[in-house]
Amino acid sequence: MLRYLSRGLEIGASTSAVIICILLLFSFGRQYIAPIIALRSGDKGLEAGAMFPKLPTITYGEHHVTVAIFLNTRCIACRQSAADYAALGELASNTGNGMVLVCAVFGGESDIAIADAGFRLPMVQVRDFREYGISGTPTVVAIDSTGKVRDFWIGKLSEGAKANLMRLIKEALNA
Repeated sequence: MLRYLSRGLEIGASTSAVIICILLLFSFGRQYIAPIIALRSGDKGLEAGAMFPKLPTITYGEHHVTVAIFLNTRCIACRQSAADYAALGELASNTGNGMVLVCAVFGGESDIAIADAGFRLPMVQVRDFREYGISGTPTVVAIDSTGKVRDFWIGKLSEGAKANLMRLIKEALNA
């Protein structure tokens, strides 16, 4: 009888452990896996030439080009790209009023989490990236002075993407 009781407790404990693991995976999956899936599926919300929604505190007409970087401090690719974004920030500071660089982060992100992730750029907090057609992070959007999307890049910037972004910025500054 004692053997049956211990076997029953063993089965109950194993079942409970499996249920807890499934709940943890679901909880973390929504936070960490969903952005990766969105990134792989492509971003259908952005389109070159389309008007980009207004970002808080940014007036597109005051600058030749606005570069908006949509980040998530929990995103590995975002953290890996922090140095590239810092270089863009340096470029922006050297252009006077020609270019503005802004990082958009989820509204719930704290300043401490943002700094710990290595992002040392002007920040605006937005409630929902989907309002801007963004479904994966990091996403870099180049916006002209009329508020139209010039180009966009999803995911960690490749060397070719960095070159294209720099070319586009230089063209906009010389316009």
